[in-house]
Amino acid sequence: MDTGELKAVLESAGLSQYQANAYVTLLEHGSASASDLADASGVPGPRIYDVLRDLEDEGYVVTYEQDRLYARATDPEEALSGLRAQINQYETAVDEIQHRWQEPDSNDHEITLIRRFRTVLDRARADIESAERHVQLAVAPEQFIELRPLLADAHDRGVYIQISLYVPPDEDLPFEESAFEGTCTEARRRELQNAFFLLTDRTRLCFAPHVDSSREYGVLAQDRDTAYVFHWFFLTCLWEVYPPIHVRP
Repeated sequence: MDTGELKAVLESAGLSQYQANAYVTLLEHGSASASDLADASGVPGPRIYDVLRDLEDEGYVVTYEQDRLYARATDPEEALSGLRAQINQYETAVDEIQHRWQEPDSNDHEITLIRRFRTVLDRARADIESAERHVQLAVAPEQFIELRPLLADAHDRGVYIQISLYVPPDEDLPFEESAFEGTCTEARRRELQNAFFLLTDRTRLCFAPHVDSSREYGVLAQDRDTAYVFHWFFLTCLWEVYPPIHVRP
């Protein structure tokens, strides 16, 4: 970062142009008299004293008297504590903006279009964790493996779980069928690739196109009427037409 850029950053952090000029010049000189600092920094002589007092109040410099007024830059660890606090606030704000952009807050009746599949999957994890009665899930094997611990916990809570697993027709099941034990009530294998689908308690929906889709997006819904439509979509398109590969004894 060159000197001009450094001064611009200090000004954006709240210093005036004269304060930024004087402080950066003082950093380069270590210490200097007020008059010498005015000459070196371009700050008008009559203004340099007010500039130094303001910088001292902010903790950037220390002034002292010898034959005339002198100033030196303070330890950056102390001087820049306020600037670091501002940086932390900006970083926190950036994280919050990113979070709200990816996953808006929900309410009792909401249908939201999501830009990233990972956000859909994160919401699916939360919905499985909170499921009380019923889970209908259509996934690829790698998604099943990722969600399996949460499904097992829901199964242990007595949740009725139906899993429609996509496996291409020319491929074997990529894991033992015993992987479904303790995880779901029933699992079926489908050979037609379709969307990621999760419906919990016939109320909350997570939906996204399959991985080969030309666009990445998803739909989150917490609405009984919408959930009812998707419940029948699951039964007719992802469930009834495919044979079971696991049924809980």
